[in-house]
Amino acid sequence: MIHHIEKLGRRIRRWFSRSEWAVRVLGLPRFQDSASERGLVIIQIDGLARRQLEGAIAEGRMPCLKELRDVEDYHLHSFYSGMPSSTPAIQGELFYGIPSTVPAFHFIDHASGEFNAMFDPGSAAEHEESISEQSDQPLLEGGSSYSNIFTGGADESHFCCSSIGWSNFMKQNANPLTLAFVLVSNVFSFIKVAALMILELVVAIVDALRGVIAGRDLVKELTLIPARVAFCVLLRELIAIFVRIDLARGLPIIHANLLAYDEQAHRRGPDSRYAHWALGGIDSAVARITRAARRSTRREYDVWIYSDHGQQFSKPYQRLTGLSISQAVGQAVKSTGLLPHAPDIQAESDRIVSPRIKLPFRTERKPPPLKNVRDGFRVVARGPIGNLYFEETLSTEEKELLARELTTNHQVPFALYVEPGDLVIAIDHKGRYEFIKSSGALLGYDHPFLDEVTEDYANLCFHKDAGQLLICGYHHEQPSVSFAMENGSHAGPGKDETHAFALLPSDILLEDAVNRDHLRPIDLRHAALNFLGRRELVEPFYIKNHRAERDKHTVRIMTYNVHRCLGMDGKLSPKRIARVIARYAPDVVCLQEVDSTRCRSNHNDQAQVIAEHLQMEFHFHPTIHLEEERCGHAILTHYPMRLVQEGHLPSLDEAQDRVTRGAIWVEIETPNGPIQVINTHLGLSPAERALQIETLLGDEWLSSSIYRPPAFFCGDFNLPSSAQAFKHIAARFTDAQASFEGHPPLNAVGAGLPQAQVDHIFMDKTVRVVAVEVPSNRLTRVASDHLPLIADVRWSEKHALSLTGPYPLTTTADARRSPRTPSCEQVHP
Repeated sequence: MIHHIEKLGRRIRRWFSRSEWAVRVLGLPRFQDSASERGLVIIQIDGLARRQLEGAIAEGRMPCLKELRDVEDYHLHSFYSGMPSSTPAIQGELFYGIPSTVPAFHFIDHASGEFNAMFDPGSAAEHEESISEQSDQPLLEGGSSYSNIFTGGADESHFCCSSIGWSNFMKQNANPLTLAFVLVSNVFSFIKVAALMILELVVAIVDALRGVIAGRDLVKELTLIPARVAFCVLLRELIAIFVRIDLARGLPIIHANLLAYDEQAHRRGPDSRYAHWALGGIDSAVARITRAARRSTRREYDVWIYSDHGQQFSKPYQRLTGLSISQAVGQAVKSTGLLPHAPDIQAESDRIVSPRIKLPFRTERKPPPLKNVRDGFRVVARGPIGNLYFEETLSTEEKELLARELTTNHQVPFALYVEPGDLVIAIDHKGRYEFIKSSGALLGYDHPFLDEVTEDYANLCFHKDAGQLLICGYHHEQPSVSFAMENGSHAGPGKDETHAFALLPSDILLEDAVNRDHLRPIDLRHAALNFLGRRELVEPFYIKNHRAERDKHTVRIMTYNVHRCLGMDGKLSPKRIARVIARYAPDVVCLQEVDSTRCRSNHNDQAQVIAEHLQMEFHFHPTIHLEEERCGHAILTHYPMRLVQEGHLPSLDEAQDRVTRGAIWVEIETPNGPIQVINTHLGLSPAERALQIETLLGDEWLSSSIYRPPAFFCGDFNLPSSAQAFKHIAARFTDAQASFEGHPPLNAVGAGLPQAQVDHIFMDKTVRVVAVEVPSNRLTRVASDHLPLIADVRWSEKHALSLTGPYPLTTTADARRSPRTPSCEQVHP
């Protein structure tokens, strides 16, 4: 009944869905027959450090992310951005797997001598074309890309720097009538957008006035107002609307970058209330996208959330010294005699720096043919790192002389350069260091990623488009400095700017990060390709071994009515059931209502599909066998297992038109000794259940000579604890939920709104329950009409039984072919 109500609700919701209607009216292509296939939405919250995220959650600003972390079984990972900690380099590695994408956000190309900026469409498109030729596959192929630096190979890209504006496909399908429909159908959203824009405008004006009072330039403050409103509200809301349309279409992968926090953190600082104000709107957008992903009828979507980098609170260099960094370098090259006639260079030469570099090899570099540059050098520096380019190659002595001048007399925290022998040398106000060996003296020995950031920063010095001298505004003994007029910065090696986060479902395979306590962009890329089935795996995707975290003497048992793998969302998915099981890593799994080669289940052998994904062995017992179609129950485990007995259970005369019931009995060799496990699914009428329980407790089953403890009697008994038949079982066996102190027994049937406690794990008196769980989250509530029941159990070794029994041994293949088949006249369950 509940399932049919859910199904009707889905149809009604789909009929009135604005996204579904927008797809139809715009004539956008939709994926067909993909409902059981996986889809992925990756949301990037630009510039949000892990520390800031945790603070915002504690403040109550991000309830959606808090719910994912605390309720929906997501795990919060530390995410190391690499060096430089900036979006183009990180997206280059994430989208294409190429770490050395660009040397900085702004830089000089050594081959052409041209200045390149990654927000310039021409420069971004040129570099994306270059790295795409080196990549085996773009991550976003077949999907869509929103507000990114690179398109990631997406078929449809919107407001990405390398392809500004909407995708050509969207332009071709949009016309005044369709746009009017989208506007009318989303009228409340646009009213909300208008209201938020007005509110943001008021806040921006107040913020600008405070900036002017604090001594900032009036014109710059005023020009930032429209940009702030656009980034914080309009772009965010447009992304949320059109991502939901893409979800209704069933695109396989979507990547959306939400920019508002990063923009505000640059302006007022990462801790500022103006930056944190933007997080509420971002969380709301994430919540709407997440709901749409869950309701999509065309794919099984996961939503992953990450930040590409953090932000470091910084002091503007120009306010600290009274000079722009270009002016300071100009004075330094004059005072050292390197370029005695160099003029005072104006601030317009200051540029942003950003890259993340991890070169597979090092190349010889010649000074670039600089264009439009006076007196032979140019400074490209903004944020906390910078590149100094010279027309002539400086000697080691000249580099050191200039570095000492900048760090001693011009308050540059430290500088890097390469000397013969490929040694990276660092200079700060205290002296000279071999960077690889002494980076802790500069970056802090408590840096969370000291070894990796040292290697990445050293490799950055060898990039073909890097300057001859690299300057850094971060030093762990000094306040962080930005070479731009900003209070929050990134691209450098700081503890916050390199320490972002990734919020992922706990069962995501992170094969490359098993020996690390953090992720890198390449880890996220491989995980996404694994999830989408685009990358060959050493092991199945859903394997995640939690068993090492448990005591070796503890065995975890799960009983789970999988409802023929038909979820509450109407999707038929054995893989999703496998994912539920893998998330809780049981040692023994008892499944009920499992189909094998049935037409209604796409002819899948569901037990085999689930077992293959879990790398488990299984025994399947059919209680219905109609020609080649079978339905029954199964026992799965990764331990050695043998079949003890299987068979059908009696039915009353008046119940002959009901589903045939049965049981399967196996013996499993665990590290703490062998155990016996019986799995069953009893009838619906009280009289029928009483007869079946009497049979199971009788001489043919649990009172036979082959029964030995420790033993477990599991399944869907269709039996509440108040029933007399339950008390009959409880006189001999202990119920896991009822016996665990401090645990109120929980209902498992009716996953969306559990109504009854009919699933049980019974055990003999030699067994002790150490934990019980009925996990209720989005995944378990939607995968079946029952929730899984899990018990962690222990027993004394003196109670372990012997594996020498009078019953015949059978293989898994034998167990799948039961000679006892019911009449073909029996109905489907």
